[in-house]
Amino acid sequence: MALRLRNGVTLYFARHGETEANVEKRFQGLTLDTPLTARGRAQAGAIADSLRRAAPEAAALTCVSSPLRRARATMELVRGALGLDPQDYATDAR
Repeated sequence: MALRLRNGVTLYFARHGETEANVEKRFQGLTLDTPLTARGRAQAGAIADSLRRAAPEAAALTCVSSPLRRARATMELVRGALGLDPQDYATDAR
């Protein structure tokens, strides 16, 4: 499937940080939503560092997260590390 973006639009995509289920090599989906590990929280900080370099005007970004706890936790940590309101983002179940 090809993704076509409007001219001038840049998409930054990141996966959630490591979770307890990842460490235990268990599948998780919609029904199993384990919390981030310490490493997963550190990974969120690394995402923030990458975004800071790639998009210095982070406040201008539109942020969207999966509604799953692990994705929201990652988003909130990233936004907080960027000095943005951790709660100011949309969710999309797709």
